Amino acid sequence: MLDKYSELFKDNRGQGDTDRETESTDVGSFDKHWGWFATIYNLAETGILSITGERSITELNISFVLNYLAIQKDYNELERQAMKRQMQESRNRIKLK
Repeated sequence: MLDKYSELFKDNRGQGDTDRETESTDVGSFDKHWGWFATIYNLAETGILSITGERSITELNISFVLNYLAIQKDYNELERQAMKRQMQESRNRIKLK
């Protein structure tokens, strides 16, 4: 079952640009220090309970939680790429002036 969610548990360090490496190292340190509690904390900061109607993060179905985390990770990556593109376009406009 967890093979489907391997992207959530993969160590991304050493892949990609330096921004991503620094970001992955920071997140990796945080996750390593706090372990599973960091995941529960992260979920508590989201609207996941409003979707399920449950009263507690720990009562949620694990498949639902993993799907939620996977879509959240993909969405965050898309947002990061869009911001990076905007910054690059902004730099290009400044250079043209």
